[in-house]
Amino acid sequence: MSTRGLIFIAGIIVGFFVGMLSFSSHGAGKLYGNCVHTCDNKTSKYNIEQQQRRGEKDTPKFTTCRLKTQRRAKTGKMLCVYEGANETYETQIGEMSGGCPPSYSCIYNPGSKMINIDDVLDSLNDAVK
Repeated sequence: MSTRGLIFIAGIIVGFFVGMLSFSSHGAGKLYGNCVHTCDNKTSKYNIEQQQRRGEKDTPKFTTCRLKTQRRAKTGKMLCVYEGANETYETQIGEMSGGCPPSYSCIYNPGSKMINIDDVLDSLNDAVK
């Protein structure tokens, strides 16, 4: 056998073993990595999208939430209150230098209670002291 033939056979053998190692380390149907954004139930072997397709979990409904009020705390953080369809209220607190976005898509939650803005601002301002 020539040198080229031996190198070719050695390459096939090495490739076979590398392929087997990578195949066995990526098991079928397992979830790897951080499950925070993909897994609803840590005991389930399916992620959220798979659960929705199988009918095990309902798909959330969304609505457009529009800015109702915004205020800035002494900490520099912005308090944004949004209102959507059928009294869907959402609150965001963050580092928004240009102000709050005028609208965004939020999860439909009819009949939710609006927070007391003054109480939240007081607690944010007390955190500075």
